[in-house]
Amino acid sequence: MNREALILLHGALGSSAQVEPLIPYLKQDFDVYTLNFSGHGGLPVPSRFSINDFTSDVVRFMDLNKLPYAHIFGFSMGGYVALKLAERTSKRTGKIMTLGTKFDWTPETADKEKAMLNPSKIEEKVPAFARFLLERHAPSDWKQVLHTTAGMMTALGNQPDWIAGRNTVMNEVCLMVGSLDSMVTIDETRKIADALENGSFRVLEGVLHPMEKADPSSIAGEILSFIK
Repeated sequence: MNREALILLHGALGSSAQVEPLIPYLKQDFDVYTLNFSGHGGLPVPSRFSINDFTSDVVRFMDLNKLPYAHIFGFSMGGYVALKLAERTSKRTGKIMTLGTKFDWTPETADKEKAMLNPSKIEEKVPAFARFLLERHAPSDWKQVLHTTAGMMTALGNQPDWIAGRNTVMNEVCLMVGSLDSMVTIDETRKIADALENGSFRVLEGVLHPMEKADPSSIAGEILSFIK
């Protein structure tokens, strides 16, 4: 009997390495897959990033790996992609779980997030993070990844890809947010969960936004509990 597939999607500025710490806790129950979105993890950086293009990345990945069906976990931007994937290809997606996915995109919130993507300020104030991004996206230019991500945020601020009541999926969906997340609010997450046909919502106490600062065994436990 074939096991079900589970695809783990990374967030903005991330790569597959961001979600790989979850694999040891999930691989006994699922065939686990990860991928890099276009322009991430060393892949060539296109002229623009978009949620729809990243969704197409996942569809191509599923086709390449002959996956007719998979459950999806998405961190941050990866959760946004997961919902768009379910909307586009509902028969190929199972349960959807997200963590720290921002839905409240306006010109103002986009400007706030873009302000943290200044390469010069990052090099000056958090050089360790600059080195981390350099290594994560090599041989591509990490500064170009930031610039292109900022452009995507501008587009999302002007025209969000997901709006409560406009977009919907029939999949079972669980949206999670950390109680200490400084980027994503509990209210915006609950609003989307309440608007979904089969949505649920969880607050993870003591969890910050960066995936790298979360306990992988704890997050994997949430995934297993929801999907199984």
